[in-house]
Amino acid sequence: MSAVGKESAKTLYRSILRAHKRYLPREMKGLGDSYVKSEFNMFKKVTNEGQLKQFYTEWNRYLDQLLQTARTKQSVSAGSLELSSDHAFGKHLPADVSLTDEQAIQLQKLKEETKRAGLPDH
Repeated sequence: MSAVGKESAKTLYRSILRAHKRYLPREMKGLGDSYVKSEFNMFKKVTNEGQLKQFYTEWNRYLDQLLQTARTKQSVSAGSLELSSDHAFGKHLPADVSLTDEQAIQLQKLKEETKRAGLPDH
């Protein structure tokens, strides 16, 4: 990865951790931070540009979704928006999304961790 790519990765990583600190409930922050650190550490040695692009695209989507949910929650708190079930952190995975075996295992581990942390199963 080029120096520019490493700096962009570092900026994205820090932005995600900062968003976790600002917007996630404490019990979700610890789990989220651990997961992000693990994923970014695993991808440090990846050199395939296609894989790197997909990795950063998905993490940018995650950050965008996190920030959008936080803004919506703030609007609800301020009374300028009605509360609905769409305003929870996270989202349902569509049935037509295909996952690799590794992704499915990772998703299952994450689900188990959220249950251990006492978080609701959405």
